[in-house]
Amino acid sequence: MTLRKTNPTVGAVENLKLRMETQKEEQSSGSPSKGGDSGLSAGATAGITIGVTLSIGIMFIAIFVAVRRRRNPPLPVNGSGGYQTFNNS
Repeated sequence: MTLRKTNPTVGAVENLKLRMETQKEEQSSGSPSKGGDSGLSAGATAGITIGVTLSIGIMFIAIFVAVRRRRNPPLPVNGSGGYQTFNNS
């Protein structure tokens, strides 16, 4: 792969033309281009995206539940519903 430095005095359109010419030369010479088949398929990318999104969602739900339980501890399970009765004697 031959790298050509772009000239900073040349405009953006000219720099783009130089890059396109370089890519055409690489393709005609048989060398692999940057954008070859080395990436993931669309299905794999979608699967990874969905998996990461679900993982982050589950993590946020777990943190929300943990914080809520610390602020509001559960009521005692002695059948009284959290109330205590006093006998007047």
